Amino acid sequence: MSDNGHLSDLQLDQLRIAAKDGKADPGNLRHIESCGSCHQRIEEIEQLAESVRPELAGVLARAEKQAEAHRRDPLGWRIPTMVAAGLCGLALLVILLVPTRSKQPSTEDIRVKGVSTMKVMLPGSGKDPGQVLAVGQRVRVRLSGTPAPRSLILRDVDGTWRMLWPRERDSQARAGDTVELDLDVGEPPGELTLTALFGPKQLTNDTALRLAKALRSNPRASLPKGTKAARRAFQVVAW
Repeated sequence: MSDNGHLSDLQLDQLRIAAKDGKADPGNLRHIESCGSCHQRIEEIEQLAESVRPELAGVLARAEKQAEAHRRDPLGWRIPTMVAAGLCGLALLVILLVPTRSKQPSTEDIRVKGVSTMKVMLPGSGKDPGQVLAVGQRVRVRLSGTPAPRSLILRDVDGTWRMLWPRERDSQARAGDTVELDLDVGEPPGELTLTALFGPKQLTNDTALRLAKALRSNPRASLPKGTKAARRAFQVVAW
């Protein structure tokens, strides 16, 4: 981890690749869950990798054609093959370098694919509280975007799970709506986790709770089609 408390772009890219094979470092995965800026950056790296992949496949295909030409004509292969290899290396460098140049970590919002967001802030100042909360402190949670907010689940410091939103009197949100509510941090000290779910359809409370528990055990747990999730974890202390 770098001196500023965030994972580097190289570490995020390695984590992204390792997670697909189930070999990701658990400590780094926990950091991604609780750090909004690193979560956002790993999403950007994944999107950039997807955009570069077709071009990379084209470069490899051209290199294969050059190799085939070499088998037919051993004297005419060297320069074209070197050019193809250089282009391939350039495409790989783009994946690592572009996120660093284009955007540095500047927010602790957790962003899911699309434009759905969960933002945790201090009432009044609107600042992010960081990863440590005090017993009795109040925070404000704001959900917004497309797909629409559907559920906000709290795992309290005593290990109990409960729905913060929607409640019986709350109306369903539509795409583009903003949902905002305040949360008073209770006792005792420990870990508090917020899980927001976004999707095309409203979820039952039982389904939302089941998904939140599954995501706590496995951040890459499967979700219903079109459903996205955002999570924040806090350490609650008695000051």
